[in-house]
Amino acid sequence: LIEADDDVHAFIFSQGNAFDQIKSRYTHKRLHYYPLVKEDQLFELIKRSTVQIIPQDIGTSDGAFPSKLPNILAANTKLFCITNKEGELDSLLSSYSRSMLCHSWASAERKLLEFLHAEDLYLSSDDKAILEKFSLSSLVDSIVEVSSESSWSKGVAKHKHPQRA
Repeated sequence: LIEADDDVHAFIFSQGNAFDQIKSRYTHKRLHYYPLVKEDQLFELIKRSTVQIIPQDIGTSDGAFPSKLPNILAANTKLFCITNKEGELDSLLSSYSRSMLCHSWASAERKLLEFLHAEDLYLSSDDKAILEKFSLSSLVDSIVEVSSESSWSKGVAKHKHPQRA
């Protein structure tokens, strides 16, 4: 990607053995490697990004939901996702105007370049519905719903201990 466009710089934040191997194998003057950022700096980093990329091996999306997705959506950052067609991410993000979905690694570079050069998009009403799924109030509602349906919570209510005098 950085070979295809002189304006592109890639910043990779990670750690571990795989990161170290990639770092030693791939070098370029516009490819920048950094250790993971502190949690309190993560949102600002995502917000300043031109695009965030969620790469998944084809065939693995049903078993892995990216933990950074809510942060990317909250930051209103463009999102490029390589994922299975009709997988969980595909259905969630198919109507999100600030994302581009790619279902093949073979076409990912071309599509990402197109996405980088596309006109900046603004949130639509469909986008707001997707963002609401990750809101705090939605999370609390889900927890309350699950706990009220749980047999454990019903059992606790049945077996309350008498108050001691």
